[in-house]
Amino acid sequence: MKNGERRLHDFIYGDVETDEAPHEEVRRKVIEEFDYGRKLVMVKLTLALLMCTTFLFFGAWWIAKAGDTREMLLGFFLMMIGLDTSVLVKLWYWVIDSRMTTSKEIKQVQLQLAQMNARLEALSPTRGDGGTNDVDA
Repeated sequence: MKNGERRLHDFIYGDVETDEAPHEEVRRKVIEEFDYGRKLVMVKLTLALLMCTTFLFFGAWWIAKAGDTREMLLGFFLMMIGLDTSVLVKLWYWVIDSRMTTSKEIKQVQLQLAQMNARLEALSPTRGDGGTNDVDA
């Protein structure tokens, strides 16, 4: 097996020693930041859904105590505001959650690419010393 093939084999099967602690620390910080952002979005979602539920119940209460058609329509209008807003808030959450999950995955892939680049740099026979590349030598 040629020298270059041996290095590639070592790289693929992980026999090359690299300092992965900084990469692991950065990966952990990225995950924590995205988890914090997701928890913040969940708090906003909960508060918005509580507000929508309040509109729904207040509209139902208004319809129950209504004496004429105009008051019933007002209660129905409040119920529809609560229902429509809850649907829109749930759609908003779905879009935000999908975007945050995708961003988190992209950041993790970027970190993995940086780690692989560092491993390839460690395997490079010309690590900045200006020599020739003897991969197949």
